[in-house]
Amino acid sequence: MIEKFPTIPPMPSPPEENLRKQLVEALRTKGPEDPEVRQLLDKWTKEEEAKVYEAYDSGSPEAFIELNRKRARLYLDAGYIEEALVNLESAATQAENERMDDLWNNIMDEVDSIKDA
Repeated sequence: MIEKFPTIPPMPSPPEENLRKQLVEALRTKGPEDPEVRQLLDKWTKEEEAKVYEAYDSGSPEAFIELNRKRARLYLDAGYIEEALVNLESAATQAENERMDDLWNNIMDEVDSIKDA
């Protein structure tokens, strides 16, 4: 006799991933100027900034750079190429100011790949 085991429900997405998915969908359907989208973007930004300040307090200037990269990917996933490039260029400037040459090169490679697409 084959024993049946109950199915295990899938692990829920972390709340920040759910917010990100909501935000990408809202950007795609309503655009960045919609008040609801602005509110979601503000909420996402505040949550991400809280993480950045925590990391920065432990001595990581890279955290601010990564926030701009995350924001760029969010815009890119929603189809807003120009907004993505602006955030990546900000991240590149931050990396350059911090003299993080390898990170600057990685960001510029990302910029080039978007522009070439």
